Amino acid sequence: MTKEMEKRLMREKRLIDIFQEQQEQKPFAFAYENLNAALQIFLANDRIAPKTVINVYPLANALDLSRTTVIKSLECLRKENWISLDEHNRYIAAKPTMETLHDIVIFREMLEPFTVKLATKCATEDDLAELGRLLEGFHQIDLTAAPGDDDIRRFVDVEMAFHDQLSKMCRNPYLINAWQINRVRIIQQVWLTYKSFFDRTQSGTPRFSKDHPYQLHHQLYSAICGRNEQMAMGSVFTHQRNLDLKIYLPYTCLLYTSPSPRDTERS
Repeated sequence: MTKEMEKRLMREKRLIDIFQEQQEQKPFAFAYENLNAALQIFLANDRIAPKTVINVYPLANALDLSRTTVIKSLECLRKENWISLDEHNRYIAAKPTMETLHDIVIFREMLEPFTVKLATKCATEDDLAELGRLLEGFHQIDLTAAPGDDDIRRFVDVEMAFHDQLSKMCRNPYLINAWQINRVRIIQQVWLTYKSFFDRTQSGTPRFSKDHPYQLHHQLYSAICGRNEQMAMGSVFTHQRNLDLKIYLPYTCLLYTSPSPRDTERS
């Protein structure tokens, strides 16, 4: 068995696991909806690489689903711009445009200050203990040298769990729902932020000091513990949160040979 075959089988097994988790969490949802959720996670952090052909038959066989169910899922994902069709009418993995990245960053700019403000007011001791536990998870990931894709994915997983907890702490069902609806697109934006950053730095050059990637999370945690609303809200408005879209240019230029005028203008 070649290494490429081993990697493919590992990816398939992970996809099966995520699909089964979705089925358990939402047993009354349609199978194609749970498949959508599983595939979006894979597409969001490049476990299915850009321009990869997604074959219907192998996917249906691996997940023990009908081809009709898989096609319905892929068509839904195509409408949401997660995948597209190539010149042979095959489904291929797509990447977000600069417009999509811009829009999700604007969404985060609008949502997160309200979430943090409410979390500062509503957090219980149990909430803070859980947030502190998640904060420790960052230090188990070394981003000081040359992290691989799996290291970055682990960091993104902890980042999202940290923000999941913040959304729960705000005790506002509308904000929580808005976060959950856009969560996978935010995963994609965070993944591309760190992936782009590490790809454009020279190999072997230290990327971060030991604590640098986590300083903002510590600042936010301390502010919420101290009920310091001003400091907490200030921590979500910094350059280090990568609101400058130029960070994506080295990554997106490899994927788009002819960017749209709007993309060029925003870059």
